[in-house]
Amino acid sequence: MAAALTRPQHRSRGGGWATCPPAAPAAFFNPGIFFGPPLFGYIVDATDSHPPAWWALAGSAAVALVLLLFVREGRGLEPGPRA
Repeated sequence: MAAALTRPQHRSRGGGWATCPPAAPAAFFNPGIFFGPPLFGYIVDATDSHPPAWWALAGSAAVALVLLLFVREGRGLEPGPRA
């Protein structure tokens, strides 16, 4: 419905913003939920094509994967006292 209420040249962006309010609490922990759909729509509107937006999404996933390589977690926890 949000896409139908926006101007034709901004329909992708309007549809992206429609997904944001329900995701607002989750946006604190994962900003991609909040910013992803409108950014995807903006790229589609700006290029008048979907492939650049999909490539941007794939690029952001690749960046996240590279950053994940630097995360080091402990290999185990020592057992605590039994209750």
